[in-house]
Amino acid sequence: METLLKVWKPLLYFIQMSLVLLLFLSHYVSFSLWQVKQFPESLAAQKDSEVILNCFVTGDTTPSKVKWLRQDIVKKTHIFSQRPEAHESNDPRMDWALKCHTINYALHITNITFTDTGTYYCVAYGGGDGRLHNISGKGTYLRVKGMHELHLESFSFHVYW
Repeated sequence: METLLKVWKPLLYFIQMSLVLLLFLSHYVSFSLWQVKQFPESLAAQKDSEVILNCFVTGDTTPSKVKWLRQDIVKKTHIFSQRPEAHESNDPRMDWALKCHTINYALHITNITFTDTGTYYCVAYGGGDGRLHNISGKGTYLRVKGMHELHLESFSFHVYW
């Protein structure tokens, strides 16, 4: 019995200390518990219309910044945020759907053009440990519908999306 206690006692102590450490650290890494929910997964809009892309950020803390990025065929590009960086600019056709943010960071896009086609990502930024962290939603794909006119020499084509 005494031998059994010698083996189990250090193991139980290790488990207890691990749990205490995890509880202690969970207070400082709560930023990683943010959830960024975007919906719908995809939508179609007519050229010259408007849409709202939904984004809800929940967690123990409020992010210090939320940005919207658009992924086209080549790269992700900044399109809108609360405070754009010096090298970024907000698209003037875009604004927050709601003026007061608690968890809803929905994006309102007006005067839709064909170049607005792409996947939009809502990204929350912040960090409690002095480092900047970001968590992105899964994205919302926007497809712009309308009529493209192509004029090739004397032929005229109409392509509907």
